[in-house]
Amino acid sequence: HKLGPAIASGNPLCITMQSAVSSIIEDQIRGIRKLMLQEQDTLTSVNSQHRAIYDALRTGNSAQAVKAMTEHLDFIEQYLAP
Repeated sequence: HKLGPAIASGNPLCITMQSAVSSIIEDQIRGIRKLMLQEQDTLTSVNSQHRAIYDALRTGNSAQAVKAMTEHLDFIEQYLAP
């Protein structure tokens, strides 16, 4: 999935570069997630946000899913802002 466009290009250099970039980004996300989830208030908020996203998707409420996901991404952005 992450390498789909690079693979579709058929260009070995694109595939190698996309693979390397994806690996770096995944490592960064893991590190940030680990830090965030060590804080109880943040953990509680993130769990609640994930539940809201899941519930909206489970019930097929696309508008609510978009709203919940947007709120979650806004929260993450605020967390990461200096």
